[in-house]
Amino acid sequence: MEENYRLIYKGLILITVILFVAASIIPPTKAENIGLETLRVTIYVDNNASCPGNGTLVSPYCMIQYALDNANKNDIIKVANGTYYENIIISTEGVNLEWYGTDILGQDIGQPVIDGGKLSDVVKIFAKNVEISQFTIQNSGDLNFGVNILASEVTLSNCDIIDNYNGVQLPRPDSNLCTIEGCTIHNSVLSGILLFDQCKDNEITNCQITGNRWGIWVVESFDHVIQENFFQGNNIGLVLQGANTFNVDVFRCVFKKNQIGVWLYGGANRNFIHYCDFIDNVKKYGPLSFLTGFSGTKGAWRMHAIFSLCVKQSWDHNYWSPRPRFQNTTQPYIIWGTMYPSWIATVLPGAWRPQIPWINVDKNCRSSPLS
Repeated sequence: MEENYRLIYKGLILITVILFVAASIIPPTKAENIGLETLRVTIYVDNNASCPGNGTLVSPYCMIQYALDNANKNDIIKVANGTYYENIIISTEGVNLEWYGTDILGQDIGQPVIDGGKLSDVVKIFAKNVEISQFTIQNSGDLNFGVNILASEVTLSNCDIIDNYNGVQLPRPDSNLCTIEGCTIHNSVLSGILLFDQCKDNEITNCQITGNRWGIWVVESFDHVIQENFFQGNNIGLVLQGANTFNVDVFRCVFKKNQIGVWLYGGANRNFIHYCDFIDNVKKYGPLSFLTGFSGTKGAWRMHAIFSLCVKQSWDHNYWSPRPRFQNTTQPYIIWGTMYPSWIATVLPGAWRPQIPWINVDKNCRSSPLS
């Protein structure tokens, strides 16, 4: 009997050893392979808290930059309402910066304000996959930006970006796959949104773009979607500029009471402007304005849209109002502009290239506006 117990004991030891060796050889399952980078920590900020704080709900940081400096990948930073006089830099991938939603008593009293004090960029983003939602971002420095996006896959949603020298900038090739949605871009000295220097594949949707010099300015960049935005009170609602500005899809936007609705310039080509409304844009064509560039308020033809030195655009199913008296809403609409034959570019420098009057046509106009 004792011999049998010894055999059983030895067998159990052998099985234990085998299981231990197997466990050390077999790779861990996905559930066991969860790293710290996948865990999202929530960090709190409240400018009414004692400084500096530690980021907990009981003792929040008193400044947004303190939270950003102590955040890890994919952390969530919740900011209480109030005005934060900061120029913040985001350099941690995957950070979510969002409004806490209510004050300590649970009352909804308005989203937080980040005020740059007219010193520099208010928010500068160097890390990809960052999300910012429900902030007022204001008072950038001269020639600076409310939000300067220097990375890919950034989402900016439901923010009020107001009273900046420039609103939002995506300035370089790796500023791509970004989304700006549901934002108000108001009262920028220059551009409300600037897409520049071969940035690509960005989307601007459902934004209110008002009171800027240029609402959206796209320069030498491509493959963007600009849809369901409302442009009003800008000097120019939308500018598409440069030979490398192509495949920009402008869809279901409203251009109302701007000086000029859309201006395509300097070789912009193969862009699509369709199902948009052009209503009561102010400037009109004066005599020979297509040659001289002169415009005023007495010409027959509204400057809803105009192009200079570029011709290859697609205009389709837009609504144009008001039209010249001799046109009804169902007739094709003429978009005036100038071009030059491509061969001239190889013969004459830019300043000496002659501009030839030209037209584009929207053949399938809609008879009623979107709203």
